[in-house]
Amino acid sequence: MKLFNLGAVHREKHLEAAQLLGYGKPNASLDDAGKILADTIRKYMQETGIENGLSELGFTSEDLNSLVQGALPQDRVNKLSPRSQIEEDIYDIYMNSMAIYG
Repeated sequence: MKLFNLGAVHREKHLEAAQLLGYGKPNASLDDAGKILADTIRKYMQETGIENGLSELGFTSEDLNSLVQGALPQDRVNKLSPRSQIEEDIYDIYMNSMAIYG
């Protein structure tokens, strides 16, 4: 969900998606669109019993460097990202994905 918080490129679409998923505040700020969408998706993940992040899938912080190295050569990751991929960004995404909701 960190990706939605990096600076939404399509804030209007992110806010519309959150509203379609049931977010009920029509006067929400576009500046908060990424966070609102991420929070809305997290709510559904928790309600439907989806594993709470990489840790519940068996990964530990010791696995993160290997995950980063596996992601770096993937064109679908690098070409579709609105930001240039660097190892630190990918590491942070994985680290923030260890647990998604509380």
